[in-house]
Amino acid sequence: MLSGIGCILSPSDAALFIRITNTGSYPELITHYNVTLGNQPPQEGIPMLTSELVRLGFGKPIYMPRKGEAVNETDKVLRFQQGPGAFAMRALPSSDADPAHAVPVDLVPSLDDEIGGKYIEPDKSARGWVLFENRSDDPFFFAEMNITITDQGDHRFFYKLPLKNGNPFGDILPREVIMHPAVDMSNCTIKSYYTNPMTGR
Repeated sequence: MLSGIGCILSPSDAALFIRITNTGSYPELITHYNVTLGNQPPQEGIPMLTSELVRLGFGKPIYMPRKGEAVNETDKVLRFQQGPGAFAMRALPSSDADPAHAVPVDLVPSLDDEIGGKYIEPDKSARGWVLFENRSDDPFFFAEMNITITDQGDHRFFYKLPLKNGNPFGDILPREVIMHPAVDMSNCTIKSYYTNPMTGR
């Protein structure tokens, strides 16, 4: 993930494709959302440094190949089928990464672009990719994930993310990752997007 301040690459722990549907009778504007781990909703005024995933909300997504991996030289489009339940995990230590052959990617669509300043009409959905970083030093699992949504009236809605195989024909709209030719980012700094105020890292 390239930040908007200089050349900083921030590793992402999860790429989620999220669909939010307005089941009410009036248009809704989403002003904030966050994803947490565990089976309890976040409590007002109680810090949850180890459970909330940090949304990487700006910058250019970058795919970092492993050293020795074939270099991407042309545009490629990866198309994902309907989820949830179809995800993969790939742990790559920064020491094994090859920033000299970094691959810029476009996540299509982006959820933040779909909901930013836009009302969702009744029975309509906003959908798209989101990148997250885990605040905790401990690894996380996909067994218990939740989303909290805040609307224009400051109402908060808490939902469990359904991490089970869905109907492959339930959402046939595109969900793509477009990979571009590799570029040299070896002069960039690799560091976490989020700094824990209690540990300084």
